[in-house]
Amino acid sequence: MRCSLASLGHSLGENICPEDAAEVLSSIMSQPVQAKQDGPNEQAQCMFLTYILTACLTAIARGEDELDLPQTKAELVAEVVAVLEQVVAEPTPGNILPCALVALHHLSKMKPHTPWELEDRFLSLAIHAVLRLEEPSYDYVGQSLYRSSQQTLEVLLLGLLDEDSSSDHLFAILDHLQTGLHSQEDRERVWASGKIATLLRRAALLQKYNIMGDALGRYVAELGVLLMDPKKQVGRHAREGIYRLYELALQQRGIDIREMAGLWIREPHLDWEMASYRNTLQMAKKLDAIFTPEQRLAFLKTVLRAVWDPDLQVSQPALFLLYAFLGLEKEVLGMDVQGTEAKIRRHLHRLRECGKQPTELRWLLAGKDDVLIDDLEEEEETEEEEGEAEE
Repeated sequence: MRCSLASLGHSLGENICPEDAAEVLSSIMSQPVQAKQDGPNEQAQCMFLTYILTACLTAIARGEDELDLPQTKAELVAEVVAVLEQVVAEPTPGNILPCALVALHHLSKMKPHTPWELEDRFLSLAIHAVLRLEEPSYDYVGQSLYRSSQQTLEVLLLGLLDEDSSSDHLFAILDHLQTGLHSQEDRERVWASGKIATLLRRAALLQKYNIMGDALGRYVAELGVLLMDPKKQVGRHAREGIYRLYELALQQRGIDIREMAGLWIREPHLDWEMASYRNTLQMAKKLDAIFTPEQRLAFLKTVLRAVWDPDLQVSQPALFLLYAFLGLEKEVLGMDVQGTEAKIRRHLHRLRECGKQPTELRWLLAGKDDVLIDDLEEEEETEEEEGEAEE
């Protein structure tokens, strides 16, 4: 059963006097840094986080949005970050991580807003820590802690989105999740793509975002190359994420997405692979119709870098997305999956090994980023030289 973050917070903070919380926080935070890093065990760290939570819950119960403590909000967040730094590399689920995430969630509700440097740091730590967690097979307590960490992080991310609904903030959070999209682990790609889809769904619901910058093109490309991911759940998450980006873009133009033709095809007779190719083709045409020149260039840059990825699992879908975007789908779309894959590999070889760019691509890049391909080739050569040096 999915637990409630609010009920978890209240259960952690019950039976603790607010005055005691303030006193204990002052005592702990006055300790030398080394003593705090070496001394506290899991129980002491969880109690420290619970005192922070109690102070937040007390303020909320009073209808206040500021903490009545000697410490500033930034100082408390910094202390929680210090706790996260000690558990970030631990793959076994424990009590500290969900407690820290609950504390951060309630601190985010307090004024003033958390400085971006601190938020950036705790987002990086929290996402990395949860991404590394391994779900125990036969340990029911460990499984509960694993699910609790996953759920509390999701609520924390959604809460941060609600607190600051600027487009820069939205994409800054998504950037932290982006690492998981490039993982070789199926589990991590499923997790990251699912969280991105969830955040974009909330963003579309809030209807407060102006995504006219290049981030739209970049994230359509990031998710577009996942439409043909061998893990079907990743492809489904990518479809929802792109749909929500499309919805946000239409909102900027005062258009209801329900008035537009569907973004995805509905041909149940097609198998998963061919449906993915067709969906990629249709999506590329729909999004290209609303892209600004800046977004189009950001899209191209992102897709081209994915084409150059040494992992063919990424580069082949990226090349198909590139050709679909350029209107050259007939060159790479065969009658079946095997024929399409063969054509894609052939054109991938021409582009990567022979440097034969489609004329349409050269025209789009002309005067904007003429050295993009050269830069990518130089990066590839540098990596090869470094690999040879290590050998």
